[in-house]
Amino acid sequence: MSSRADGPLQNVPLVIDLSDLSDPDGLGTPSIQWQAFNAERGSWRKIDGATRQTFTPRQTHVGSRLRVMIEYVDGGGTLESITTQPTSPVRNVNDVPTGQLQLRGIQAQNETLRADISAIRDVDGIGPLNYRWEISSDGSTWQRYRGNDWRGDTITLTQDEVGRYLRAVVSYVDGFGAEERIESAATDPIRNVNDPVQGELLIDGPTRVGDTLRADTSRISDRDGIADISLVWEASEDGRTWRQAAESATRSLPLDRQLAGQQIRARANVVDDFGNTGTVLSSTVGPVEAVNRAPSGDLEIRSLD
Repeated sequence: MSSRADGPLQNVPLVIDLSDLSDPDGLGTPSIQWQAFNAERGSWRKIDGATRQTFTPRQTHVGSRLRVMIEYVDGGGTLESITTQPTSPVRNVNDVPTGQLQLRGIQAQNETLRADISAIRDVDGIGPLNYRWEISSDGSTWQRYRGNDWRGDTITLTQDEVGRYLRAVVSYVDGFGAEERIESAATDPIRNVNDPVQGELLIDGPTRVGDTLRADTSRISDRDGIADISLVWEASEDGRTWRQAAESATRSLPLDRQLAGQQIRARANVVDDFGNTGTVLSSTVGPVEAVNRAPSGDLEIRSLD
């Protein structure tokens, strides 16, 4: 039987050489049967369909010794049987895994992605799985997602991932010690979900005619970023119906006599980096106190004569 010097190899054909076979009684037509040694039973078994001079061992034969049994009826009518010496165990050839690593879930902020390995197969066996997530700004250069802290088969997407690409990587050691790595296809850029404007709009300053109120927007925030803040000052006599208190939208409001007795508030109209709008209202201050103005002029007493 012809094989490699270091033993048969998975997926590499073997051939039984019959050129030296002879019988002085005459050589009939030989029948060929390849056999594999069953280590669990301690016996040889026929390999179904392996009845030709050539035979290619497959994954199922890895680790088993092989031999060939040849039978024929010689010229004198005697059934002859010859068995070759066993080969060394068939050596494994690494089989690359098949199937795709799929990402399941909605590719948007606040959603969860899951790495689905159900379609992955490896005839060499699949050992314990290691999950790794990678992130990219351009879809071609990748880095670990959140360093080494995220190793599960699911991730929850946050504002930090919006506009970026993600993929999953699964690695394992197969049953023959080969390290395997499978990458999923990249996601589309993660979609943004509008985050509400948060924080407070504060009003500073005394509420007397002649004084000035100032709006403080420093405590307003938006996880989507802030592209613009515009201010509107509003006044109300009853705290229910509001009107614009000043034509100019500045962060300060001079209190004139027309605002005396009225309550004041500010409205911040916020535009985030994705074009979404939101509003923050301040607390109400006032009512605005009127300031008594002293009378002017001189008094003179005159005689009526």
